[in-house]
Order: sequence, then structure tokens, then C-alpha cells
Amino acid sequence: MSAAKVSKQNFTGPELDELLSYGFFRSGTVMYKSHAVRTSGQLYNVIRIRFPLEEWHPGSTYRKLKKRNADLRMEIKPFTIDHENEELFDRYRLARFGDVGASLNYLVHQDGSHAFPSEMFRCYDGEQLIACAVTDMGETSAAGILFFYDHEHARRSLGKFLIYTMIVHMKTAGIKYYYPGYILPGNKDFDYKMDVGGGCTEFLSVKAGQWLPCDELDADDMLMDIMIKNLKQMQRSLHGRGIPFRLVYYYGFDAPVTMGKNFDWNQPFYLNFGTYGEGNREWILSYDMERQVFEWYTTRETKDDEYQLQGSIWIFCMVTEFVKEEAATFLNLYEQKHPGMLDQETRRLLSGGALVFQS
Repeated sequence: MSAAKVSKQNFTGPELDELLSYGFFRSGTVMYKSHAVRTSGQLYNVIRIRFPLEEWHPGSTYRKLKKRNADLRMEIKPFTIDHENEELFDRYRLARFGDVGASLNYLVHQDGSHAFPSEMFRCYDGEQLIACAVTDMGETSAAGILFFYDHEHARRSLGKFLIYTMIVHMKTAGIKYYYPGYILPGNKDFDYKMDVGGGCTEFLSVKAGQWLPCDELDADDMLMDIMIKNLKQMQRSLHGRGIPFRLVYYYGFDAPVTMGKNFDWNQPFYLNFGTYGEGNREWILSYDMERQVFEWYTTRETKDDEYQLQGSIWIFCMVTEFVKEEAATFLNLYEQKHPGMLDQETRRLLSGGALVFQS
């Protein structure tokens, strides 16, 4: 799902500010950027949001939560993992998802290091830890990474209480921007972020190249929808000309962004034109969501163990390395394999680089 990825041993505060302002998120010890994500079997557009804290005010919701939880004690310390918060995290996952799954240490560190300047907000009922939040701290920005809490205290609305309390602390400390990650239009699981941010919430418009008020969000910012529209139009045009190809969903798109350099592939779909030239190299036409252009790629020469079984079909698996190629190279190979099939208009369609189906 990664469009771009940055991995370092240590990120400084100014580096974190810059990456957050460009629309990057954190996963483990990696900063990444993406315009689409698949969750629960469905693809969604990714819209990055932030709260300008000079304009943000907690409002009546925070006052009610603060009154309801007045008996709780909050501690703010540099991020550490210990038995207390690991045990709370395991109970949270069991109650929320029905299994323990990955540990807190794995989700935040993954490769054993801690590359980010982070704080942990710990909420206590007496001596019992009942809620935690992990926040990365830049010089002028902060990013919410992880929230977890004791479901036995559900009446307290601990998730909301924790995020409001944390943002109030950031505002008081002079932080300019708080980044809660992204929303997925059409997926209500992320709507709470808009509720917390209120009318001051901004989104990163790739089209405009800047952060804009969320009430200006429109169809031109739904980059995945634009990609699908253009791929469908290309399909119709090529079918009409008798050009053989397959529309492919790339299963590697679902891989975690932390799994290595070969997973930096932003497109969930592409058109596969089969193998051409020497070696078992597949030629594909991809649509770049950010630049809104068609581009040609070919896989490197593949081996049998680089395929995996999906049902009864062997699919090129997630270690794929894509190599960008010039359209002319493919067109020459195609002409050799299918003499006389390429007229001038088809060559133009397959040349890539231009906004072929701009709406």
C-alpha cells in the first residue's frame, strides 16, 4: 500500500515535522505515504488530515469527558514498553479483535529499535493502568500513533477522553499541528477523527499541493477513484482494438509497508500484457495516482519460488521488483509478437506519460 517510504535509525524532530507535512504516516519504524488502502476486503481512498492547534478548541465534548473522568490520574513520560502496558494492550486486542495478535513491542518497534521521539500518555484509575496513547513528537508537530484501553471501563469513553486530553496538552505545549493519520471516505470507523478536529480540520490536497479546509474536499481528491476510472477507460479502448491483456489485482499491495524495499508499489490494479522478450518478464501498464499518468513497468526475471498459490491460481507474489521501462521498448516487442496489430491510435494510447483519459 506504500507510495513512498522512508526508513532511518533515528528521525529528528524537524525531519518528522517535514515528513508529516508531506502526508507521511508511521508504521513501525517506517514513514510511508499512500493514496489507497484495502480493509475488510474493500478498497478506500486515503485522505490525510491534521488539526491546526492554534485554531482548535476542545469544546463541550471534552468538558463532559473531563468531568466524567475527574477521578483518573494522567502521566506523560517518554515512550517505554513494560509488562504493565503490554498486558493492557493484549487485553485490549482480545476484547476488540478477538485475539491478541502482534505485541505492542512489535507494532511500535518491529526491528528492535525505536527510531522516533515519542511520548506515552498513561491513564490510571488508582494504581491500575486503564488507558495508553503513543504520540510521536516533532518540534512543531505531533502524530497520534496508537491508542488502547481497558474495555471494562467502556462507560468512561476512554478512547475519546485520551485523544482530547492529549491534544489539549499539545496545544498548551505550543505544538502547531496534530496529525491523527487519515480518514477513509465511506468507512465510518474513521469518522471520530473529524468529530475531534471539528471545523478546523484540514486535508492534504495532492491536486492543489497544499493543506486545505476539509469542506473543500471533492471528487478530484479521490485519487484511487480516478485511477480506477482511467483503467476502465483504457480497458474499453484496448478491448475495442482486440489487444490482449488482463486486469490484475496486485496482492502485494496488501503487504505491510515494513516488509522491505520490494514493497514500495502504490497501485492495487494494473493491466498485464503477458511476457515479452528474453526471460520470464511480465510487462504491465500502471496508472500513477499521484502524477495521474500511465506508466510502463516490467518485472525482473522471475523464478518459480516467487509465485504463490491464490486458490487454484499461481500469482506473482509479493517479492516482485518492478522496473520502469520506456513505452517504445514494449511497443517494439509487441509488434514482433503480434505483427500488424498496432495502429497509430493504439500506439498513442499505450505510449503512457500523458493524461490519456483526463476528466
